[in-house]
Amino acid sequence: MTRSTIMLVLACSTAPGGIVVTHADDPDGAGLALGTTILVHQDGSIVRITESEALSVPWIGTAAGVSIGNERGCAVAWPLAMAPRAISQAVWLADGQCWPGSLDPTEPAEPVEPGTIRWRAGPMLMTLPLSALRAWTAVGVEVPTGTLDADRVTLRNGDVVDGLVTEFGSTVSIDVDGVLRSFDGDVVASVQFVQATDAPAMPDRLRVWVDDGAIIDAESIERDGTLLRLKVPLASSGKPFQLRLRIDQVLGVATPALSRDGLVVRTQGPVPGGSTGAPSTASQGGVSSTWSTLPGIVPSTESAGPGRLGSMQVMLRGPGMWSMPIAADGVLVSQVLVPDRARAVADHALVVRQAGVELARIEARSDVRSMRVMVKPGTVELELVPGKAGPVGCVTELADLVFIKAAP
Repeated sequence: MTRSTIMLVLACSTAPGGIVVTHADDPDGAGLALGTTILVHQDGSIVRITESEALSVPWIGTAAGVSIGNERGCAVAWPLAMAPRAISQAVWLADGQCWPGSLDPTEPAEPVEPGTIRWRAGPMLMTLPLSALRAWTAVGVEVPTGTLDADRVTLRNGDVVDGLVTEFGSTVSIDVDGVLRSFDGDVVASVQFVQATDAPAMPDRLRVWVDDGAIIDAESIERDGTLLRLKVPLASSGKPFQLRLRIDQVLGVATPALSRDGLVVRTQGPVPGGSTGAPSTASQGGVSSTWSTLPGIVPSTESAGPGRLGSMQVMLRGPGMWSMPIAADGVLVSQVLVPDRARAVADHALVVRQAGVELARIEARSDVRSMRVMVKPGTVELELVPGKAGPVGCVTELADLVFIKAAP
């Protein structure tokens, strides 16, 4: 049997989520908390660009590179970006792309070609050949891994059935040694398709990671206010689709020159008070200065500096506690940034202590955007304390963190 024998049933309910499009007439900058922009070079070195500086210059990206003003690199990421939400069902392509969405439930004007599916991702309607699919996953299910000799249907109870998928839609049917087995789509966790041919060559395009789990290859990107305009080629229509996403919906962007699985960057910078290295983390029992800029996963703490006036950028992901040495009397000053999407679901707090005395408590949902505390020689503790919502979204950036020594 061949893939062309597959009959597709397209009556499938649309799951919530998928690619969200924000239009250009939205209030410019309303609710945007972009934080520091990280521009990554081919050799792994990075340039940090403040939010105000990044949003005041043009952005242009192609497969050859990404430029923000006069700075040019191979990838862009944001430490404040949230990890993928994976809130929708999705199709995964053999070339590494991922499209959250659903099978198109509408009756097409023309019959669907055998061996293809009509997939709707946000405003985009695509006709995808099954030969290009790697897998389909239900809401919240991770993409299966490994090489198979047959198609595989994995049920929500953990049962696995191998064979040849002959129907894929509201019902999934699979031929197992001449015996047809059918399952209601609601009980199916994933469908993994055999790759009949070698994986396609990587196209000469930018790869874009989105916070809803989408992985998109675009011909180009361009900043339009607080939006990124993506020119996404659609094989079914023969012309590119203009997709607009808010900058804070995007986790990262990379050219083909970098690993398609993400780039690992190693950074380490001085800490206020004269010591070097990232702030120590009691929760991990050591210092971690390695983080992956793509697709948006960072560890518990990362610091860099010195910057303007000897300032630093410190990313905290908790819950956890970090310590900072202080060499003299003075003031610790910083901007306190929390992603709006984290603030909407989280209720954690940043607590600053010294010698057991609480110097400041900044709630994630408060309107406080800065910190200024008097400190003495010794150790200052920074702690991210989860609230009733738990540890979800427990992230804070201390931007332009600086220690100002008191006058003698």
